[in-house]
Amino acid sequence: SRLSPGALATGRESYLRFFMNKLYLLPLLIFVFTSCGNNDKASQLYSQAMAEYQNRNFDQAILIADNVLREKRNFDAANFLKAKASFFRNDFYTAEKILNVLVKKHPENFDYKLWLLRTYFLSGKLEESEELIAELKENNSEDWRLFYWQALIAKSQNNFEKYFLSLNSAEQILKETSFIYKELAVIWMELGMAD
Repeated sequence: SRLSPGALATGRESYLRFFMNKLYLLPLLIFVFTSCGNNDKASQLYSQAMAEYQNRNFDQAILIADNVLREKRNFDAANFLKAKASFFRNDFYTAEKILNVLVKKHPENFDYKLWLLRTYFLSGKLEESEELIAELKENNSEDWRLFYWQALIAKSQNNFEKYFLSLNSAEQILKETSFIYKELAVIWMELGMAD
Protein backbone atom coordinates (compact mmCIF):
# COMPACT_ATOMS: atom_id res chain seq x y z
CA SER A 1 0.00 0.00 0.00
CA ARG A 2 1.06 3.59 -0.65
CA LEU A 3 0.86 6.75 1.46
CA SER A 4 -1.75 9.40 0.81
CA PRO A 5 -0.20 12.76 -0.19
CA GLY A 6 -1.38 14.39 3.06
CA ALA A 7 0.02 11.64 5.28
CA LEU A 8 3.28 11.66 3.35
CA ALA A 9 3.64 15.45 3.71
CA THR A 10 2.91 15.34 7.47
CA GLY A 11 5.32 12.46 8.07
CA ARG A 12 8.04 14.03 5.93
CA GLU A 13 7.77 17.44 7.63
CA SER A 14 7.83 15.92 11.11
CA TYR A 15 10.76 13.67 10.32
CA LEU A 16 12.84 16.26 8.46
CA ARG A 17 12.35 18.81 11.26
CA PHE A 18 13.54 16.24 13.83
CA PHE A 19 16.53 15.04 11.82
CA MET A 20 17.78 18.44 10.70
CA ASN A 21 18.07 19.40 14.36
CA LYS A 22 20.63 16.59 14.78
CA LEU A 23 23.11 17.94 12.22
CA TYR A 24 25.11 19.52 15.05
CA LEU A 25 26.94 16.18 15.40
CA LEU A 26 28.59 16.47 11.99
CA PRO A 27 31.45 18.81 13.04
CA LEU A 28 32.57 16.14 15.50
CA LEU A 29 32.48 13.50 12.77
CA ILE A 30 34.46 15.76 10.43
CA PHE A 31 37.07 16.35 13.12
CA VAL A 32 37.40 12.62 13.89
CA PHE A 33 37.62 11.72 10.22
CA THR A 34 40.18 14.37 9.31
CA SER A 35 42.35 13.82 12.38
CA CYS A 36 42.95 10.14 11.60
CA GLY A 37 46.09 11.01 9.63
CA ASN A 38 44.73 9.98 6.23
CA ASN A 39 45.15 13.12 4.14
CA ASP A 40 44.83 11.71 0.64
CA LYS A 41 42.79 13.66 -1.90
CA ALA A 42 39.65 11.51 -1.49
CA SER A 43 39.65 12.06 2.28
CA GLN A 44 40.09 15.80 1.89
CA LEU A 45 37.26 15.96 -0.62
CA TYR A 46 35.10 13.85 1.67
CA SER A 47 35.65 16.35 4.49
CA GLN A 48 34.49 19.10 2.15
CA ALA A 49 31.43 17.09 1.15
CA MET A 50 30.56 16.55 4.81
CA ALA A 51 30.88 20.27 5.50
CA GLU A 52 28.54 21.05 2.59
CA TYR A 53 26.09 18.44 3.88
CA GLN A 54 26.22 19.96 7.35
CA ASN A 55 25.48 23.38 5.87
CA ARG A 56 22.52 21.85 4.02
CA ASN A 57 24.13 22.47 0.63
CA PHE A 58 22.99 19.08 -0.57
CA ASP A 59 23.60 19.67 -4.28
CA GLN A 60 27.19 20.70 -3.59
CA ALA A 61 27.67 17.79 -1.18
CA ILE A 62 26.59 15.39 -3.93
CA LEU A 63 28.93 16.97 -6.49
CA ILE A 64 31.88 16.71 -4.12
CA ALA A 65 30.93 13.14 -3.12
CA ASP A 66 30.97 12.25 -6.82
CA ASN A 67 34.51 13.66 -7.01
CA VAL A 68 35.47 11.55 -4.00
CA LEU A 69 34.13 8.47 -5.74
CA ARG A 70 36.12 9.29 -8.88
CA GLU A 71 39.25 9.38 -6.71
CA LYS A 72 38.40 6.32 -4.65
CA ARG A 73 35.69 4.14 -6.19
CA ASN A 74 34.80 2.04 -3.13
CA PHE A 75 34.59 4.89 -0.62
CA ASP A 76 31.44 3.72 1.16
CA ALA A 77 31.23 6.76 3.44
CA ALA A 78 31.04 9.02 0.36
CA ASN A 79 28.30 6.85 -1.13
CA PHE A 80 26.41 6.99 2.16
CA LEU A 81 26.76 10.77 2.30
CA LYS A 82 25.53 11.00 -1.29
CA ALA A 83 22.51 8.84 -0.42
CA LYS A 84 21.62 11.04 2.57
CA ALA A 85 22.04 14.25 0.57
CA SER A 86 19.86 12.78 -2.19
CA PHE A 87 17.28 11.88 0.44
CA PHE A 88 17.09 15.49 1.64
CA ARG A 89 16.73 16.65 -1.96
CA ASN A 90 13.68 14.34 -2.15
CA ASP A 91 15.53 12.24 -4.72
CA PHE A 92 14.40 9.02 -3.10
CA TYR A 93 15.13 6.96 -6.21
CA THR A 94 18.87 7.78 -6.08
CA ALA A 95 19.00 7.42 -2.29
CA GLU A 96 17.30 4.02 -2.43
CA LYS A 97 19.56 2.79 -5.24
CA ILE A 98 22.74 3.73 -3.34
CA LEU A 99 21.46 2.41 -0.01
CA ASN A 100 20.48 -0.94 -1.52
CA VAL A 101 24.04 -1.35 -2.83
CA LEU A 102 25.48 -0.45 0.58
CA VAL A 103 23.10 -2.81 2.41
CA LYS A 104 24.05 -5.69 0.08
CA LYS A 105 27.73 -4.93 0.61
CA HIS A 106 27.38 -4.51 4.40
CA PRO A 107 24.27 -6.43 5.54
CA GLU A 108 25.28 -5.99 9.19
CA ASN A 109 25.21 -2.18 9.03
CA PHE A 110 22.17 -0.95 10.93
CA ASP A 111 22.56 2.70 9.84
CA TYR A 112 22.41 1.84 6.15
CA LYS A 113 19.25 -0.17 6.73
CA LEU A 114 17.68 2.53 8.88
CA TRP A 115 18.26 5.10 6.14
CA LEU A 116 16.80 2.67 3.61
CA LEU A 117 13.75 2.36 5.88
CA ARG A 118 13.40 6.16 5.98
CA THR A 119 13.70 6.29 2.21
CA TYR A 120 11.11 3.55 1.68
CA PHE A 121 8.66 5.29 4.02
CA LEU A 122 8.98 8.73 2.47
CA SER A 123 8.73 7.14 -0.99
CA GLY A 124 5.41 5.66 0.07
CA LYS A 125 6.73 2.08 0.00
CA LEU A 126 4.94 0.90 3.11
CA GLU A 127 5.23 -2.85 2.51
CA GLU A 128 8.99 -2.59 2.04
CA SER A 129 9.15 -0.41 5.17
CA GLU A 130 7.27 -2.96 7.25
CA GLU A 131 9.40 -5.85 5.96
CA LEU A 132 12.60 -3.98 6.79
CA ILE A 133 11.34 -3.12 10.28
CA ALA A 134 10.58 -6.79 10.91
CA GLU A 135 14.08 -7.74 9.74
CA LEU A 136 15.74 -5.06 11.86
CA LYS A 137 13.75 -6.02 14.97
CA GLU A 138 15.24 -9.53 14.79
CA ASN A 139 18.58 -8.13 16.00
CA ASN A 140 17.57 -4.75 17.42
CA SER A 141 14.29 -5.32 19.24
CA GLU A 142 15.14 -2.61 21.77
CA ASP A 143 15.77 0.23 19.33
CA TRP A 144 13.08 2.86 19.86
CA ARG A 145 13.48 4.18 16.29
CA LEU A 146 12.03 0.99 14.85
CA PHE A 147 8.89 1.38 16.94
CA TYR A 148 8.70 5.04 15.96
CA TRP A 149 8.82 4.17 12.25
CA GLN A 150 6.29 1.42 12.83
CA ALA A 151 4.07 4.04 14.44
CA LEU A 152 4.44 6.42 11.48
CA ILE A 153 3.46 3.64 9.08
CA ALA A 154 0.42 2.79 11.21
CA LYS A 155 -0.59 6.46 11.36
CA SER A 156 -0.32 6.80 7.58
CA GLN A 157 -2.67 3.80 7.30
CA ASN A 158 -5.08 5.36 9.84
CA ASN A 159 -4.42 2.44 12.18
CA PHE A 160 -4.45 4.49 15.37
CA GLU A 161 -4.45 1.49 17.68
CA LYS A 162 -1.16 0.21 16.23
CA TYR A 163 0.12 3.81 16.11
CA PHE A 164 -0.57 4.23 19.81
CA LEU A 165 0.85 0.81 20.78
CA SER A 166 4.02 1.38 18.75
CA LEU A 167 4.60 4.79 20.33
CA ASN A 168 4.02 3.27 23.77
CA SER A 169 6.65 0.62 22.96
CA ALA A 170 9.07 3.35 21.91
CA GLU A 171 8.27 5.25 25.09
CA GLN A 172 9.02 2.19 27.23
CA ILE A 173 12.41 1.87 25.56
CA LEU A 174 13.25 5.56 25.69
CA LYS A 175 11.28 7.19 28.47
CA GLU A 176 13.12 10.49 28.52
CA THR A 177 12.45 11.52 24.93
CA SER A 178 10.09 14.44 24.56
CA PHE A 179 9.74 13.60 20.86
CA ILE A 180 7.74 10.48 21.74
CA TYR A 181 5.55 12.43 24.16
CA LYS A 182 4.78 14.94 21.42
CA GLU A 183 3.65 12.14 19.09
CA LEU A 184 1.55 10.57 21.87
CA ALA A 185 -0.08 13.95 22.52
CA VAL A 186 -0.96 14.21 18.83
CA ILE A 187 -2.74 10.86 18.84
CA TRP A 188 -4.55 11.64 22.08
CA MET A 189 -5.80 14.88 20.53
CA GLU A 190 -6.78 13.09 17.31
CA LEU A 191 -8.76 10.55 19.31
CA GLY A 192 -10.40 13.24 21.44
CA MET A 193 -8.57 12.18 24.59
CA ALA A 194 -6.78 15.50 25.23
CA ASP A 195 -7.78 15.57 28.90
